[in-house]
Amino acid sequence: MGFDYHHAQAGSVCLTKWLQPDIPNHIPGYANHYLGVGGFVVNAKNQVLAIQERYHVTNNVSLWKLPGGLADPGEELAETAKREVFEETGVPCEFICLLAFRHMHNYRHGCSDFYHVCLMKPLSLEIKPCPQEIAACQWLDLDEFERVTTSDINKYFVQKYRDYLATGIAIQARPVLSYDRKSMNNIYSAGQFARHKQQEEPPGGSSDQ
Repeated sequence: MGFDYHHAQAGSVCLTKWLQPDIPNHIPGYANHYLGVGGFVVNAKNQVLAIQERYHVTNNVSLWKLPGGLADPGEELAETAKREVFEETGVPCEFICLLAFRHMHNYRHGCSDFYHVCLMKPLSLEIKPCPQEIAACQWLDLDEFERVTTSDINKYFVQKYRDYLATGIAIQARPVLSYDRKSMNNIYSAGQFARHKQQEEPPGGSSDQ
C-alpha cells in the first residue's frame, strides 16, 4: 500500500503516506531528541554533590559525575532536576539557574541529546542514595570533584560555575505568554543574575559524608 512507518509507541503504530507526488513530503518527522538534566548541587562549603552509578562503568571504573536523568513528558527542566537529584541522592533541592547545556548527536537509538546543567541549592545535607542505581554519593570539594572526574565536560561545567560566581551571568527562566496568549512558556536567556549566596548551612548534619 506504500505506507511508511512514522513512529511507534506502547500500544500504537503511526503510518503515513504522502498523496501529492509532485510536491515534496512535508510531514514532520517524529521526535528525535532526548532531554536530560544534571544537578550541580553546591552547599555552603562550596562542595558539590557527586555520585557514582552502580551499573554505568568505563574501563571497569565507576566515574564520579553529577546526579540527573531524563525529563518526563510535560515536565519543566527545574522540576526534572529536583526530582532526579532527590531520587538518586535523597537530597531535596531548590533550582537556581542553568549553568550550561550540551547538544550531542548519535546518542541512544540514533537520536540526539540535550543535557542541561542546573545550579541547585540543597535544602538538606543528609544523603540517602538510591540503592538500586547509586554505588556511592558524597559531598566533594569543588577542586576535588574537578580532580577525580575524568570527564572534560564536567570540568567545563565546573569552570562555568566559577564564571557564574565571578560575573553573576547565568541562564535564567522567565514565564512569558505563549503565541496564543492562553498559557505561559518558560523562556531561558542569559543575563546578570543576583548571585546565589549560601547564608547558612541547611539542616541535615555534616556534609562530610
